Amino acid sequence: MGTAIISKGVSGEKFATKRSSPVGRGLEAMFITNDSAVKCQRNYALSKADGRIIGAPVVGAQFMSVVSGGLGGAVGSGADTFVKDSVAMTVFVAVRCTNIPPISGIDPIPAASRPIIIGNYGAPRVGRGVAIYPTNGGHFGCLVGVGDDLASSATVAAAAPGNIREWVLLSMTVNQGSLTLRNHTAGTSGTLAFTEKRLVSSGSIRIGATEVTNSTGTADIIFSQIHSVDLTTSERDLVVADIRKYVAGKGITV
Repeated sequence: MGTAIISKGVSGEKFATKRSSPVGRGLEAMFITNDSAVKCQRNYALSKADGRIIGAPVVGAQFMSVVSGGLGGAVGSGADTFVKDSVAMTVFVAVRCTNIPPISGIDPIPAASRPIIIGNYGAPRVGRGVAIYPTNGGHFGCLVGVGDDLASSATVAAAAPGNIREWVLLSMTVNQGSLTLRNHTAGTSGTLAFTEKRLVSSGSIRIGATEVTNSTGTADIIFSQIHSVDLTTSERDLVVADIRKYVAGKGITV
């Protein structure tokens, strides 16, 4: 058996293929999106398959810049996690949206500037799935599809105040009956209760490159993590601390 020696001044992160999380319950994906396209498609969650790059995202030392694709053949750019939607989920993402035009805190974002940050809403059919996105000049939002079937489907959404142009750490938790978005950077949250059945999507969750017709904007993303369960408060706190520690090492505060 050989021994790999990493020289002084060379980061071992560039060579690692997996990374432990303080919370393993329901862990489906951990994507650290920086340095190279090869790294951005790697799923660092233990015993989980890698994803794939979609289009040509711009990848730098700190983060990956993604573009929402829209429907009708537009590709967009980002990474496909290959993780399927589930009724209960917790999704974390460290993100900023710098290309939003100057608007007030309540003005809607033009479709050409609004990204779907992470999710699978609209893939393959609008009315199912999940998504996290900036809703207006002062809020991030998340949505899920609900209903007995696609013909009766509707969308429910929650929102949390925050600076959409600065780095933030968001988490979405959903189960059968409740949807919550938390902005851990701003210390804000929004919750919506619903009685309809959660409609999951057959499409996998994408980081950027999502297929929603009226959202074709860009976002910068450094870290995404997906659990197929509704994590407890103490579990969320552990993951938040872990992500903060990682991104701080890249010079980013969330």
